[in-house]
Amino acid sequence: MDIRVDDIDGQAAGSGGDRGARGKVYYKEVLSPDEFTVFAKLRDVRKEIAQPEAVPVYTIFTNEQLAEMVKIRTTAKGDLEKIAGLGDARIEKYGARMIGEAKRCQEPFSSKLPITLRLRVPESEMGPSLTPFGLPHIRER
Repeated sequence: MDIRVDDIDGQAAGSGGDRGARGKVYYKEVLSPDEFTVFAKLRDVRKEIAQPEAVPVYTIFTNEQLAEMVKIRTTAKGDLEKIAGLGDARIEKYGARMIGEAKRCQEPFSSKLPITLRLRVPESEMGPSLTPFGLPHIRER
């Protein structure tokens, strides 16, 4: 079953001034599964912010802005400043909460990044032709 963004929170994807020009954006199709999970959580936080203020969710952040936060892996205020349409007032008012949530959501996925390990081989297990890292030793002549 495919879920459209407007099926979940009642707001059409890409709402606002860009709706007619670009049509609807199905973020589940444009984002990776991990990115969509973070996107969905950020949408929930945006809704939690908008409800007590009695404002439409897209006045807090648009779906496009949320998707951009996810794509650039927002972790600092400077990241938000790079997103089109986000002014200082919104960044000051809502930025810290969104950054915090983005960081929390992205932590489980950061373990999927490539990791380079260096393992030391104890000297007692090294043969005469191995270096401390278990690689063949190149002897100088």
